[in-house]
Amino acid sequence: MRDTDLAWAAGIIDGEGCIDISLRQGRYAQLDVSVVNTDPRLLLRLRELFRGSVHHRPHQTSRPRHRMTWRWTIVSRQAETFLRQVRPYLVIKQEQADIALAMRKTMRIREGHGRTNYPLSPAEQVAQMWFRRQMRDLKHCEGAAQPIEVPTCGPSAQVELGL
Repeated sequence: MRDTDLAWAAGIIDGEGCIDISLRQGRYAQLDVSVVNTDPRLLLRLRELFRGSVHHRPHQTSRPRHRMTWRWTIVSRQAETFLRQVRPYLVIKQEQADIALAMRKTMRIREGHGRTNYPLSPAEQVAQMWFRRQMRDLKHCEGAAQPIEVPTCGPSAQVELGL
């Protein structure tokens, strides 16, 4: 992968993208990176370089003068690989990428399946909820996030996190 492609993608993520930790099936956290745009060529280029999927979003009938939008999405391990590649070039969303990558480090992969959608232990649930809250708090405040420190996952951590 060329540095120019990585820098271009980082600029797109900084300006148009979303880095998120979503809750899947109410049981486990999943890393999602997405970009929404009215020009599918931008998103098709992201898919060509980094994989993922591109879908058009249904047109809002309440706003008929708005143009149709398209969405590129990459999840889980592919999203982690993508963020590791573009992280050095991010300016605005470096802290979000750091939180997302730290969350991915806490995930276990079920042996032989390559999947993470298995029942989580209470400690894993606390850790993943903590990362989701860190991401949410970062997106709703001005300035950079505090350095990431993963909490201990005992009963006191559950109380501190309000779980």
